[in-house]
Parts: sequence; C-alpha cells; structure tokens
Amino acid sequence: MYALRIESHAICNATPRFSGVARNRATVLRSTTRTASASATSPSSSASKSFKILRHTVVKCTDAAGNMPSSGMGILFHTRANRRQAGGRRKHHVVRTASGDAGHASDAEGMEDDEDSDDEAEDEAEVIVKKKSSGFVTRATFGLILGAIGVLVVGAGGFWFASAMSLVSYQLISEYYVLVRSMSKLRGSLKAPPLPLRNTSALCCLCIVFGTQFGIRTGLFELSTFALLCMLVVLRRERKRIRFTQISTLVFGLFYCGYLPSFWVRVRAIGVPAVMTFEGLSALISRSLPSVTVDAGLLCTVLPILCIVAADTFAYLGGRTFGKTPLTAISPNKTVEGLMCGGVGAIVTPVLFSYLVGWPGSSHWVGAVILGVMTFLSSVFGDLIESSMKREADMKDSGTLIPGHGGLLDRFDSYLLTSVVVYFFWFWFYYVNGTPLALLRPMSPSLVY
Repeated sequence: MYALRIESHAICNATPRFSGVARNRATVLRSTTRTASASATSPSSSASKSFKILRHTVVKCTDAAGNMPSSGMGILFHTRANRRQAGGRRKHHVVRTASGDAGHASDAEGMEDDEDSDDEAEDEAEVIVKKKSSGFVTRATFGLILGAIGVLVVGAGGFWFASAMSLVSYQLISEYYVLVRSMSKLRGSLKAPPLPLRNTSALCCLCIVFGTQFGIRTGLFELSTFALLCMLVVLRRERKRIRFTQISTLVFGLFYCGYLPSFWVRVRAIGVPAVMTFEGLSALISRSLPSVTVDAGLLCTVLPILCIVAADTFAYLGGRTFGKTPLTAISPNKTVEGLMCGGVGAIVTPVLFSYLVGWPGSSHWVGAVILGVMTFLSSVFGDLIESSMKREADMKDSGTLIPGHGGLLDRFDSYLLTSVVVYFFWFWFYYVNGTPLALLRPMSPSLVY
C-alpha cells in the first residue's frame, strides 16, 4: 500500500521522483484521467502512472520509507480528510497498486467510489444553489420590468394598447412556429407550413388585432383563414396532396396567436363609464376618499389580470408548501394542492377588489366570485395547453426573449384563453344590468385619448 502526498503549491522544495501538475477548473471536482511518466532511481526500471487529476496540485508518490515504487499502476482518488483540509495543508490520498495487497485494493476501490460520489454530489448541489439564486434575481428583475411595461400600456389604452397587443401577437405566432418546426423535426408525419405562409400568418395576426381596435369585430379571422388556405393550395400545386397537419397548424396558429389576443383589445375598449367609490377602503382607513370615474374597459382589463397574478402566486406558494399530489403528467411540477390554493387566490382577489374599490359594487360579490372562478379555470387550461405543445416539441421554453422567463408565449399562455372568457363575462354582466349591447364596442380610433 502506498501513499500520495499532495502539495497545493506549484513549486516544491524537494525534487520529487514522481510528480505531475493538474490543471482543471477549481469549481469542478469531477476527475479527468491523464497519464504521467517518471523515472525510477534504478536505471533499469521506469514506471508509467495513470491517475485521476483532481485540481491544480503537485503530486509526489512515495512509500512509507520515502522511496518511490518501481512498478505497478496507481490510481489517485479522494479521502474524506482531503475535503476537510484547506489552504496550504498537505492532502493525503491513497494509491491502489496492481502489486499491492488484494484486500487493501478492494477496500480502496470501494472508498474511491463512495468518495467520488460524495464529491460529485456536493459539487452539483453547490452549482444548483448558485444557479437558483442567480436565476431568481434575473427572473424577478425582468418580471418587474415586464409588469411596469404592462401597467403603462394598459393604462394608456386605445391605439397604444392595440399596438402593444399587435406586437405581442406577432411574437406569439413566431414562437408558435418555432414549436411547430421542432415537432416537424422530431416527427416526420407532422409538416410545418412553408415559410411564405408563416410570414403571412404573422401579418394576418397584426391585421386581426388592429382591425379590432378600429371596430371590425367579425370577418378578419375568417378572411385571413381563407387567404392562408388558398396560398397553401397554390404553393403545393406541384404536389399530389396537402398534409392535414399543415392545414391544422395554420388555422390553429392564427386562432391561438391572433384571434384570441384580439379579445383583450375588445375588453380594454369598453366605453361604459365606471365609478370607483372606494367605500371599503374609506372605511378601512377611516377617511373619506373622493370618487373617481374611468372607462370601464380599464377596470375590466385590470381585474382579470390581478386574478391571474394572484392565482399564479398562490398556486406557487401553496405548491411549495403543501404540494404532494401531482396534478397531471403534462406539467409534472403542478400539484392538486397548488391548484386549490391558486383557486382561492383567484376568487378572493375580485371579491376584495369589489369591496375596497366599490366597483362594480359590493352587491355584485356573486359576480366577482364567478369572474374569479372563470378566470382561474381558463388560465390553468391555457397554461396546460401551451405546456403540452412544448412537451410535444421537446422544448423547455418557447423562446429566449425574456431572460429568466423564456419566450413571450411562456408568459402569455394563461392570458390567451382567458381573454375570450373575460369578454364573455363582461358582455353578459352589462347586459344583465341593463346596459345596451351597442355600448360595448371599441372606441373610435384616434392617436390621442
């Protein structure tokens, strides 16, 4: 049995008979195998040592009497004492030689496996912790930036809101076709539409969103679908057939990334006046607050967004604290307990908003509960649909536009199906309360509001 004495300094006072310098990253302790050769004191013998290099060290191989072994293959590995030593202390390792005792060789081999596993686990844990802390800061920073932009855009409304939603729609359809192309590469039966059709789809999405702001509610989606299918037939005229997957991906992409976002423009453009009395907030702070009148479209847009944010926050916290039962294989990180906590947050938010702000009124708490339930369910299913598409495409994120969040489709998946549900709710809410349906139409287009 021989021992290796490792010195952390690159220069040693004594000239070793067997030495080698290992250079690898200090943060990575996974060993790589290299070969070092040294000459023995006897001119007729030489040894070629194969060892695992652990970090920037100088290696000296001697026996108990200080002499170097003349033959045998040595393997360098960690002992537990090595991880506890630091600075300039000498680090002791063990060498298993082919000529050594068989019992000692077996013990050394077992120790090598155990200690290497421990070192790798410790390294991986440290790297994971660093990545998580850095990822959280990045995610939080860009989340706040995104939230600030959203507040400005929703508050501006009108042309600016429609312009922002048009850009969002364009980015959504671009990321959607990235998923489709990835599916096409993985599965030969699925064919992505040709590039001219993908570009035309993006242009149609812009037209649908802008047309909604200018008062065109019907016809744009249908006309765009007709135009795309005609182009597909023309482009594939030399082929014997048109794949059904090309038709379905074209129509669904236009519906998912263009038609659905246009409903947020419809909701934001509701021109009915809304009075915020702040009755509950005044009672809470024991101070009378003046009433404020705004367009109902602003509140009709903000309230569902608050529901979705509250649902995501409650679901995340509830899942981390109580989550045990998996919800679905589509999204393994979601749990039933997190889903229930998210539902509570989505229901409490509109009820509390109605009480504090006084809109649409404390007497409409039943409607607030219904809005919370509908918004929550639609956001969950929207998230699961997008997750299933990413799983089918074998992609973690739909893009890299937003650091720490992925693509824009990853952030807006909960809002796409919700837009239709929210518009449906407000449409019939005002109808039941006696407001003529003619008032629920987009504002007249203007650059100044």
